[in-house]
Amino acid sequence: LRRLEICGDFIIVVFEQETILEKPIEEWPIVELLIAFFSTGFPLDKCKQYCKLRNPVCINNVDFQDIFRSRVAVYKKLQEWYIPC
Repeated sequence: LRRLEICGDFIIVVFEQETILEKPIEEWPIVELLIAFFSTGFPLDKCKQYCKLRNPVCINNVDFQDIFRSRVAVYKKLQEWYIPC
């Protein structure tokens, strides 16, 4: 993220943990582009709701994060998209 900030074309807004965990999505900062990193305890459903509300460009599709957490689900999705694996 620092490289993006250094180039001068981006303003990096880091959502504080308190904001993510405790505040309603309507009070989250409004951004044009979102990079969300999933980790244990991360409220993924809340993040999905934020994306539906604010419609930022998402670098890593939050709707697919549930799929990425399961090898079986990834394999099934690849088959649905006719991607050989």
